[in-house]
Amino acid sequence: MALLVVVVAAAAVAEADGGYGHQTHYPVKTIVKHRRYPVVKHQPYPVVRRVPVYKPVHKTVVKHVPQPYPVVKHVPVVKHVPVVKEVPVVKHVPVVKRVPVVEHKYHVRKVPVHVPVYVEKPSSGYGHH
Repeated sequence: MALLVVVVAAAAVAEADGGYGHQTHYPVKTIVKHRRYPVVKHQPYPVVRRVPVYKPVHKTVVKHVPQPYPVVKHVPVVKHVPVVKEVPVVKHVPVVKRVPVVEHKYHVRKVPVHVPVYVEKPSSGYGHH
């Protein structure tokens, strides 16, 4: 049974290949060429500088804060200002439409990407791939 399967498989390969007779066509070789092609991509902005994050220290007890200078009693100063009639000032402010602030974490750049281009080229030898 196994021998029959092997013989049938060999016959199918021989038929698909055109048999062992004269080949009327040259085998085609596929070559992959990589060419640079600019593609628009979203890339994150580069990090300029890392800022350290300071964590607060909890459970700190301050018993005494030294005073560098003696505390002076503050006396209110009375200033006599002439009474002026208050006139309402009309300011013409243009109405501005509020626009929500959007954080742009990405910017659009043209980045070269290698795109494979398939070229059909006949092989140089006879019967070789």
